[in-house]
Amino acid sequence: MDLNEEVRPGANRYISEKGAVNNLEKLLTQYQQPIIITGDKSYAVFQQIYQRQLDYPLFHYDGSASDENGAEIAAQAPKQTDVIIGIGGGRLLDTAKVTAQVLDVDLISIPTLASNCAPYTPIGAIYHQVGHTFKAVEYFRKPQPSLWSTGTSC
Repeated sequence: MDLNEEVRPGANRYISEKGAVNNLEKLLTQYQQPIIITGDKSYAVFQQIYQRQLDYPLFHYDGSASDENGAEIAAQAPKQTDVIIGIGGGRLLDTAKVTAQVLDVDLISIPTLASNCAPYTPIGAIYHQVGHTFKAVEYFRKPQPSLWSTGTSC
């Protein structure tokens, strides 16, 4: 099988509307232990729009979108983690996809940039942790929900 010729679906749920992020609480009702993976700038943008407190463990990625960073976050996550909320741009969301795959849990993507396909695609651009140079394209096992707000960055 040639993975480059395989057709894979995008997000299994794609909410694209103004204020889409306000659906987050409803999406989280089926989960017991969410964690958040984000970056400082991405989370600041998210909080400006969401304006509610999320009381879940918060993890910051190292900017690399590497398998190693995803595995490190997975190792630090509570054992009961059942969903990851990825808030950020392409590298952040690809890191969240790696972490979700390691933990075999769902991922809810909340893009803070309208500049990439990471919130929709079940693939990731993976980089080396040191030097942040491109390593490979990773094909993830399952599609994930994505909240995409039109007219705003979240």
